[in-house]
Amino acid sequence: PSRFWRGCDHSAGVRFRQMRGDALLAGDLHPRPLAAAVRPRRAMGLAVLLAQEAVHGPQGALRHNSHDQCAGDPLDTHRLELPDLDCDLIPLISFIVQKAKCRYCLNKISWQYPLVELIFAIAAVLLATSIGFYATLVLIPLLTILLALAIQDLKNMYVDSFLLYSFAFISFLYGLLFFKYSILNILIWGLVGYIFFYLQELISAKKWVGSADAFIGMSIGFLFASFQTLETIIISYWIATIILVPYYLIKKRNLKGIKFGFIPYLALS
Repeated sequence: PSRFWRGCDHSAGVRFRQMRGDALLAGDLHPRPLAAAVRPRRAMGLAVLLAQEAVHGPQGALRHNSHDQCAGDPLDTHRLELPDLDCDLIPLISFIVQKAKCRYCLNKISWQYPLVELIFAIAAVLLATSIGFYATLVLIPLLTILLALAIQDLKNMYVDSFLLYSFAFISFLYGLLFFKYSILNILIWGLVGYIFFYLQELISAKKWVGSADAFIGMSIGFLFASFQTLETIIISYWIATIILVPYYLIKKRNLKGIKFGFIPYLALS
């Protein structure tokens, strides 16, 4: 299999599956030994799936079952036969069990996937200790979308408009129904958060911030509907400064003209 999969191309995957099918029909292979020989790939959490949906469009994870991107093979879900643990869809554990390699193409899987899952888990625990378990369950969809937006902006410096509008809409509903703010308060502070970034976008001709940052600022206003809106935004600037200035100094790069996505730092704040 490794000869066909080194290139990680779709045609090679088709050839390998045809060979596997022929071998099974001929009785040369048995399903169980084959599954043990080709280790399963690991899974991605909901936030990663949302980010992939936004990046890959019609081929995104929300429109198809979880599958290997090279071959299209569906990932296993429930075969947990110890000690030979065949599991694809267990966050973090699958990555460790499969030794960071894809079950089908045998290429290494990026550390970004377990890292995102770990960040999501830590964020959920911090929320639960702060506002309680059941309140955290309510906020999980919002946290998921925010994390997906942060990943997109960090990697590509653009975000999917559907996710962005969904985040703003859900933030408004949470402020109204869950936090019980008045509609007037929500709208005022949403406007404050939006204008904070919109003025920078206008003055700099979109060189400092983008329209997506303004929408996130508006969403923060919907969620807090108080001076915490401005506090959260200001803290995000400090976080970006603390992280980025040492990073670029170590890289010995001129700080002037550097471009980076800002939503990750808003998310951290």
